[in-house]
Amino acid sequence: MVQSNAAAKKGTIDRHRAAFDFWCLIHETLEQVVVRNRNHKGSFERSLDLLFIQAFKSHGSLYSLCVLGHCEDAATIARRILEIALQVGYLESEEGERENRGKHYLAYFWHLTKGILADPSLTPENRQRWQQLYDQNKKWLRFNKHGKPQRSPKTGH
Repeated sequence: MVQSNAAAKKGTIDRHRAAFDFWCLIHETLEQVVVRNRNHKGSFERSLDLLFIQAFKSHGSLYSLCVLGHCEDAATIARRILEIALQVGYLESEEGERENRGKHYLAYFWHLTKGILADPSLTPENRQRWQQLYDQNKKWLRFNKHGKPQRSPKTGH
């Protein structure tokens, strides 16, 4: 079974060599950016960095899914990359709003830390750090009448 699986993977790669080579070129290029030290000056840059890393990880998973013939799953991940591109487009679309939009994006990102803080295996030091990061960003959160975070800040419309 293992040998036939390996043969199937090799056959898939051989049949689609150009596509896999192109994937590899793109992934190596993206990886060169991910491994660099980055010193972001503001929330806009930090939010773009988070989205870029999400896109990079999503792109990385495409290879394995395609080799295994999991085309629908690969398409779902490819759609996620498109969604990330749309988020980036929104964040950068109005130059005067970029920093504000970055702050709101990070606030919603850090709002997810509430689930992390509920993890009983978290060390006290890590719990304190996660709480500190949440506290720094929660002022940018907007809540609806049910106390749930709104997906996007109110624009007056």
